[in-house]
Amino acid sequence: MTDSKAVQGRNMIASIKVGASWFPVFCSKSCSFDFTNEIILRTGVNDGLFPKRRVRRSDWSGSAAGVLVTDNTSNRYSPFYLLQDGVRRAEREWQFEFTNEDGDVKTIEGFALIENLPISGDVSGWVQASVNIVGTGAFTIDASPSSGGVDENVDSDYWTTTAGTYEISGASVNSKTLTGKTVLAIAREGTVYDPIFSGTATNREARVNSGAGTITFDSNIPFNPGETVWVMWKD
Repeated sequence: MTDSKAVQGRNMIASIKVGASWFPVFCSKSCSFDFTNEIILRTGVNDGLFPKRRVRRSDWSGSAAGVLVTDNTSNRYSPFYLLQDGVRRAEREWQFEFTNEDGDVKTIEGFALIENLPISGDVSGWVQASVNIVGTGAFTIDASPSSGGVDENVDSDYWTTTAGTYEISGASVNSKTLTGKTVLAIAREGTVYDPIFSGTATNREARVNSGAGTITFDSNIPFNPGETVWVMWKD
């Protein structure tokens, strides 16, 4: 018996965000998403003979593969677009879309870097291309309105920082702001911080000022060169 909530392989699509729109990569015939937890020991005086463990950090990656195409259209983007210097060396927003037999859609979105992009061919067949990406920062899981849920206008983006400072403000990398938004989650270089809305941030806290559109971290832990801050919010 076929479950109407099941997702067939042809209905899993990997896309890259260009401007304000999503475009599938390649004439894709396969793609994958992989999540990994780093598990470390957690021991205490009452643990006995069996060790306990906890999650230290999490990581994610993905891939897509298909027939090589040389141009970009509204239906897909070429591997040659991904090979451009401004794309292959930059964090870009990626999406994995899953559609079940009922037409319900779930998406996984996050910023990632291209790890490698092999292209190979045989004289008797089509040239094949694939891309492997590695996540930088956290990812988000959302569902389309067709799933029956309420669209809460959840969005996310990341901010670059200035070394020695400890606050982000103004526009994000993709020209979004936090002014008037309800912040749901914050991650600094992959480390999750607890949002607070009054008082002074300390340690793993981050003070959110929605009116000013700022997030302030512990002044004793300023940004290092190259740090980014990822934020998820709803309108």
